Amino acid sequence: MLINVPLAQVQDNPFQRRRDYGDVERLAADILARGLLQIPRGRLLFDRGEVVTNYDLDLALRRIQTDGFPAGLRVQLAFGHRRLRAFKHLADCDHPEFDEMPIYVEALTDDQMLDAVWSENQHRSDINPVEQAELLAEKLGRARAAGGNQTTVAAEWNLDRSTIANKLRLLSLPAEVQTALRDRRLSERQAQALLPVMELESKLNGAAVSWATPNAPWVPASPADYVAKVLAAPEAATSDAIREYTKNAISHAGNPLGDDFATFDAGEGLNIIQATCKGCPNRQNQTCLTPACFDARSDRFFDALPQWAARETGLPYSSDAADFGRAYETAQTVLSDWEAERRDDLVVGIDTDSWAARPFLDRRFADRHIVRADWRRAIILGRRGSGAAASPDNDAQDLALPSADELTAWKKGQGKADKDRAARARQSLHSRLQPLMEDETPLRALMAMLDHPFRVAVENGTRPTPETMFDDLFTIAWKRVDFGSYDGTVGNRRALRRLLHAAAINPDIVDPADRVLRLIDIGQVALLTWNENRNRIGEAHNRLGRLREALAEFDAAANVVAGDEGLIRLAAGLGAAARREEKLAATQERHETN
Repeated sequence: MLINVPLAQVQDNPFQRRRDYGDVERLAADILARGLLQIPRGRLLFDRGEVVTNYDLDLALRRIQTDGFPAGLRVQLAFGHRRLRAFKHLADCDHPEFDEMPIYVEALTDDQMLDAVWSENQHRSDINPVEQAELLAEKLGRARAAGGNQTTVAAEWNLDRSTIANKLRLLSLPAEVQTALRDRRLSERQAQALLPVMELESKLNGAAVSWATPNAPWVPASPADYVAKVLAAPEAATSDAIREYTKNAISHAGNPLGDDFATFDAGEGLNIIQATCKGCPNRQNQTCLTPACFDARSDRFFDALPQWAARETGLPYSSDAADFGRAYETAQTVLSDWEAERRDDLVVGIDTDSWAARPFLDRRFADRHIVRADWRRAIILGRRGSGAAASPDNDAQDLALPSADELTAWKKGQGKADKDRAARARQSLHSRLQPLMEDETPLRALMAMLDHPFRVAVENGTRPTPETMFDDLFTIAWKRVDFGSYDGTVGNRRALRRLLHAAAINPDIVDPADRVLRLIDIGQVALLTWNENRNRIGEAHNRLGRLREALAEFDAAANVVAGDEGLIRLAAGLGAAARREEKLAATQERHETN
């Protein structure tokens, strides 16, 4: 029934999520000129909020027709909210004929009221995705209460279920992002692209990750900093650019999961969050975001490979490096025998860091990353040699190889030795670069190119001194020095020596000035490097070469070595390790010859 309702007694639909009603004045002028072309609909309420329904509604409407609209009732709009605001505007502009609004009143349930809001908003050109998401969340909540789900909502509102799921995810975005989306500063595509960024921040939950700094701009920014950057300049952040950042940030923050590693049942244990990676809350895409769990699972995964390899191939497992020749011809012969099923003297091993005969990989090298995807790539084949009796390590007692306690003690001291070496190299480079301070111009040019805070400081009127610019520039450069050891060498000695050599500075500066301390450092690094790599197949020639370099240093200072018990022990260990490698190389050569 059509009735006239005082504006003060008209309420918005309780499910209305719209906040911006556009140009109400323009609509008001149109209504003033042409009249109200479409009558709003609504339902009758008592003052206390109860909906007037069925029999009570008929009685109430008949009374309104005869007596006018009473003070104890209200009308709640189903749709027509802009028209209501236009009427209020006209009433405020001294048009008393608009103090009341015509409304079709009928019995409407909450579900019908919600459907009416959705229908009304779908015809708006300016509806924003957050409003849509809020209405969908309300509809889904009511559907679930009645035993329905997203499919129910999709059918009733003629939507794809994927559309519903995607829009609902927008409600998980931070308030500031939702506000930017409401205000149309951010597009829905950009907001959808930001969802994985927020997921990454949530899953990291404050975990220590080295994000971008002014001195390390090549590293991805933290999720929070990146979102702030997008909100500050949305026009500069395409959805593709946001997705590219997400991919790089996830890769930087975590460790890639291979299929075999992700499905591996690691059981329970210290730092292990769950047995397999499926459904892990700390996983995003194919990346693990918890280093402690990743490392613990990795240890168990690679410990299991020898047993799997023996079962997969039906061959006896060998950990003896002498059984696995590194020469190309040897590997090819072994693979040919494997394919021809001539396997009586073949053995199987596991290797993830050197060249070898691999029956389940089309190349001879495999690293841990590709093995986590397919564990069989770690399988290597060899030929049984003289067996355990010929293993060089069986002569360890006679050859005076370093004990485990000695190796542990030496390794413990390498942290301080690395810091001392780095400090000496840094001081030497710093001194060599001092002449740069004599001319401020190149310093300013370099700082302007490399340091964003410097540019900001200059724009704000700050004039840094040459000393400050030099120190800042040196710090930036030093942080970019690569101290990584890509040849298996323990510690930073080799990398620092190469750095100084390239800078035309005497590399011996990195070593202690005291000759005894220098020899101790050289001997310990050589033996620790040897021990770290001693079981790597195909590395014998590298191990032997490093040991001989260290022995040459000791031989050149024989009189100094003879007077120090620690040096005598190191010299004995170096000699024993070298003889072990010589014996291993001879054994491998015999196998390759045969």
